[in-house]
Amino acid sequence: MTCGEAHHVVDVLPTRDSGPLAAWLATHPGVEIICRDRAGAYAEGARLGAPAAIQVADRFHLWQGIGRAVETCVAAHRECLNGPTPKRRTDDEASTSDSVRGGPDLDGRRAQRKKAAHALVQKIKRQLDGRAGFELLRKIILLQ
Repeated sequence: MTCGEAHHVVDVLPTRDSGPLAAWLATHPGVEIICRDRAGAYAEGARLGAPAAIQVADRFHLWQGIGRAVETCVAAHRECLNGPTPKRRTDDEASTSDSVRGGPDLDGRRAQRKKAAHALVQKIKRQLDGRAGFELLRKIILLQ
């Protein structure tokens, strides 16, 4: 166990059972917050040894849980993410301007969306011509 305020080891419990934790907490009154993993034994030991203490998940296990949730979500939507790969132009098809820009211009879906959004913003910007619609334009940009 560690102290969350001083960031140092306070004690080492003999087992991961609820009894030793409850006993330790009973002999050390004043514990207000217990940061723990999701083990049921620790939850029970904390509840028995320091019933008034608030129990919270530790940072490592929160990140671990988020990582697992994201992994599960991505796995469930794998087909959505495996869209067609944009066709790369051959060297013969590349124009001389490609070398100036830093490589072939890939016309993927993301690039097309960005170009369309840019064109829309420029059109609206011309229509507003400095009028009081700047806030509307900013909201449109944020939605893209």
